[in-house]
Amino acid sequence: MKDKVKLETVNYDYANGTTTLIAQGYEQLHTCTFTHDSQESRWEERRLVVYSIAYAEAQRTALQARIDQTQSDLKTLNQPSRGKKPFSDLDSFVKAVEQIISKHRVQSLFQLTFQEQVEQHPQRRYRDRAPRVIEKRRFQVDFALDLSAVERQMQVLGWRVYATNQPQSELSLSDTVIPYRQEYLIERGFGRLKGELLCLRPMFLQREDHIKGLIRLLTIGLRLLTLVEFQVRRALDREQSQIAGVYMGNPKRSTAQPTAEILLASFKEITLVLIEGTGEIYADLTVLNPLQQRILQLMDFSLEIYTCLGPQSDDPP
Repeated sequence: MKDKVKLETVNYDYANGTTTLIAQGYEQLHTCTFTHDSQESRWEERRLVVYSIAYAEAQRTALQARIDQTQSDLKTLNQPSRGKKPFSDLDSFVKAVEQIISKHRVQSLFQLTFQEQVEQHPQRRYRDRAPRVIEKRRFQVDFALDLSAVERQMQVLGWRVYATNQPQSELSLSDTVIPYRQEYLIERGFGRLKGELLCLRPMFLQREDHIKGLIRLLTIGLRLLTLVEFQVRRALDREQSQIAGVYMGNPKRSTAQPTAEILLASFKEITLVLIEGTGEIYADLTVLNPLQQRILQLMDFSLEIYTCLGPQSDDPP
C-alpha cells in the first residue's frame, strides 16, 4: 500500500485583492550522484510534485476534444462516400485506424474490433463474356471508449515536477510554483529583445564593452515597451472598456490587452516637416487621428507632446 502524503496548498494573491487556490503539492528529498573521471559528486535535491488546477482543467478539455475528434474520424472512416477510394485489404484499413488513433494521441483509450464484410454480386452473361460473380469487400471498425482508461488518464493530468537544490527555508513550495507560472512574462521580454522592434539578434559587434552597452541600451527600450503596455492596459481595465482600430486590416476588432508594438505601429504614419526660410522655421505636423489621440489619453499624455514638436514663436531662428 502506498503511503499517503499531505498536500500543501498554493494560493495566488491577485492585484485586485482576491486570493485564489491555484495548486496543491508535496515534496520529496532525493540524493543525487554524478561521477566524472572517477570523482563522485553528491548533492541533495528537492523534488516538488505539484498539481495545477488550471493546467489540469486545460488538459482535460484538450483530451476530451481529442477523444471527440477521434470518434468523428472513425465514424467517417466507416462510411463509404462518393469519390472515396475503398480499402483494398484489411491491413491497409487497420493502418488507417491506427494513424487516426496516433494522430490524436488517444492510444489505449479505445477498444477496437475490426470486421470484414464480403458482398457477392453476380453478373449475367453478356455476349462473349461468361457469367461471373464479383466480390466486394467492405471493412468496418467497431470502437468503444474505455471509460476506466479515460478516468486513469484524467487522474494524472495537471501534475508537474519541479527540482531544486535550494533548502526549504530559502525556497518554499509556494515560492517555487508562483514564479514559474509567471515565467512566460520573462520569456516574452527576451523574445522582444530578439524581435523586430529591438533587433538584438543578429549582433555584429566584436568588443565586449560595445556588446554590453548595446544590451543595456536595448533593455531600456524593453522597459519602455513594458511600461507603455502596462499603462494602457491598466487604463482600459479601470474603464472596463476596449480599444479598436489597432489591428491592421481589421479595424472593428477590439481588445482590452493591446501590445506595445501594435500601439506604437498606430503612430508610424506621422511626419514632421521643418522648413527654414526668411529667418524663420515653419513646421508641418501630421494631425493626430482619433485612435492616436485615444492612445495618448490612455497613456495619460497630453496632446501637447506632439503639437509642441515644432519650434515655438520665441525660438531663435
